[in-house]
Amino acid sequence: MTSSINDSVIEYLLGTNYDAISTTAGLAAVFALTLLLLQREMVRAHGGERAARWIGGLDVAVLPLVVSFGMIVLLRLLQLLPE
Repeated sequence: MTSSINDSVIEYLLGTNYDAISTTAGLAAVFALTLLLLQREMVRAHGGERAARWIGGLDVAVLPLVVSFGMIVLLRLLQLLPE
């Protein structure tokens, strides 16, 4: 592998099942999305010209997380359907 990936990370990924990894990544994405949306609303409530620029910058970070959240929910709902 490459030296930019720590050996302990590789061992964790190889030794852990898909459900545990996807749950951890999903929780991290939902937590990050929640924090960014809260920050966006606090900046919006403050108002002003600077706030508009901040909101534009936060939208760049929020959009991929919203797509990730949608995929997480969709995949979890598909797991609930009977085969």
